[in-house]
Amino acid sequence: MRIRLVLPIVLWVLSAGCASQTGHVSSRSARLEHPNIILFLVDDMGWQDTSVQFGPERTFWNDYFRTPNMQRLAERGVKFTNAYAASPVCSPTRCAILTGQHPARTGITDWVGHGISENDQLRSPEWTEQGLQPGDGNITLPQVLSDAGYLTAHVGKAHFGAINTPGEDPTNLGFDLNIGGSHAGSPRGNGEQGAYFAPFPRRFHPGLEHYPPGTYLTDALTQEAIRVIDRATADGKPFFIHLAHYAVHTPIAGQGDPRFLENYSDTLPGVERQYAAMVESMDASLGAVMDHLEEAGIADNTVIIFFSDNGGLSNHTRANTTDPDDPWARDWHNAPAFSGKGSGYDGGVRVPMIVAWADDANLSTEMQIEPGSHESMWVSAEDIFPTVLGFASVENPLDGAVRDGMNIIDVPEVLYQGTQLMVRTDRFWHYPHQWYNQPQATREAGIRPFSAVSCMGCKLIYFYSPEGGELEYYYDLGERENLAEAEKDDIWFRLAASHLLNWLEHTDAALPIDKATGETVDISNLLEAAGR
Repeated sequence: MRIRLVLPIVLWVLSAGCASQTGHVSSRSARLEHPNIILFLVDDMGWQDTSVQFGPERTFWNDYFRTPNMQRLAERGVKFTNAYAASPVCSPTRCAILTGQHPARTGITDWVGHGISENDQLRSPEWTEQGLQPGDGNITLPQVLSDAGYLTAHVGKAHFGAINTPGEDPTNLGFDLNIGGSHAGSPRGNGEQGAYFAPFPRRFHPGLEHYPPGTYLTDALTQEAIRVIDRATADGKPFFIHLAHYAVHTPIAGQGDPRFLENYSDTLPGVERQYAAMVESMDASLGAVMDHLEEAGIADNTVIIFFSDNGGLSNHTRANTTDPDDPWARDWHNAPAFSGKGSGYDGGVRVPMIVAWADDANLSTEMQIEPGSHESMWVSAEDIFPTVLGFASVENPLDGAVRDGMNIIDVPEVLYQGTQLMVRTDRFWHYPHQWYNQPQATREAGIRPFSAVSCMGCKLIYFYSPEGGELEYYYDLGERENLAEAEKDDIWFRLAASHLLNWLEHTDAALPIDKATGETVDISNLLEAAGR
C-alpha cells in the first residue's frame, strides 16, 4: 500500500547563500564536441577514506589514507563537499545514476537480491526486487549516449538487475560492452588469497576469466578500462566508460592489494591495514587511467566524474572499539559525520565527489572547470545522468515531471544571472528496509527504515515505527543533538516535514509494513509535525 496525501508539491526557492561556492563548472563558451566521459565509481567508499579533504577540517583519516591520484584529480577540477548518494546502500544509487531518477520513483529502494527485509516490528514493502530490466520503461544513460554515437562500456560491478533476469547483463540496459558486471554485488573471485583474486568465474565476472591466478581484481578492471579507451580511440568514437570498482566492498580481511600493504604499519588493526591497501589500490587505478589518457593524447578531451555509491562502512567489518576517542570507534569511521552504510545519518549517504578534466590544460572551452576549486552546493547521484548528458551535448529525454536530477554544469549560471535565487537545493532519501539486523545497528546507528529530507542547512530524518514514527532534526554535521522536540513549532521544522510528506506522495513511495497488523506503518507523527 502506498500513501496518498492530498498536499500541494512545494517548491522552495532559496537564496544563493545556502549553497555558496568558491569554484564551479560553467558553460559559457563554445562547446567541445562530444568529449569522452569516465564515471569512476567506487563501492562503499566513505567521504573520509581519502587524503583529499572533503570536510570542514582535516581529520585523522585524511592523513592516514594514501590517495595521491585523487589529490591529482582534485587539483585539476572541482571537489564537491556536499555530495550524496541516492541511498545508504548500493543498487538504488547505481540505478539512480543510470536513470536520473530517485529510488522512490523507480521502486528500486534496496540492494538487488535482498528480497523482503525486516526487523522486530517492521518489514519492507513490496519493491522492484528485480532491479532495472529492459522494457521496464526506464530510459538509461548508456542507451541515450549510445544512440548519440558514443561507445558505452560497463567495466566492473553492475548489480543493476537480479540473478537470472535480462537486467543482470548491462548490455541489455544500453551498454555496448560489459566486462566484469553481473548480478553480483561483491567480488566473487576464487583465488587462493580470496574473493579479490583470480580466477574470476565467468558467471560473476564475465570477460575476466582469462586473467592468471592471483591477479588482483582492481588491477584487472583497470586494464580492461584502458583497452576500451584504446578501442574507442582507434575507432574514432567518443566513449562513456562506467568504471565501477568492486573495491572497497567486503570482504576486507586478507583482501588488501599486496602491492600496498607495506605502506601501512602491521601494528594497526589488521582489517584496517587491509582496507587501506584496498583504498590505495583503487587510487592507483585512477592514476593509471589518467596516465593512459595523457599518453593517448586525449586527456584534454576527457572528463572524469569520481563518485561513491553510498557512505563508508562503520558499524561492522571495520575495526571497532567502544572508546569514543579512538579513531576506530564504532560508527565514527566517517567522522565528523555519524554512522555509515545502511544508516539514515549522514555517514550512510555522504560521499566523495570530484569532477575534472583529465588534463587541466582544457580551460578555454565552454565547460570550464576551475582547477583546485571546491563547490559546497548540494549534489546527489541523480544529478549524474543530466550532468553527463550536459557534457556530451545530448538532450535529456526524460520528461520534466520525472527529472529528479539537475545538470550541475548549468547551476552556476542560475546563480550568477543576477537573481541570486536557486531552486531544488533540497535532497531526499527513502529507505523503507532493514539493511542488517543486529543490536548495535537498529537504533543508535540509525540503521533502520527511514525517510529524510535535507535543506536550508538542516536535516529532518523520519524513522518508521508502529507508534507513529520518530522524528529527528539536526543542524550539526555529526547529528548528535536532536532538536525535533525543541523546534517542533518552528516554521522551518514544519516546512521540512510538509515537504517530505509531499515528496513521498509525489514519488508514490512505498512505506514499510507493520508486522503486527499487516498494514502500512502508522505515520501519524510525521503528519502531526507537518501540521496535518
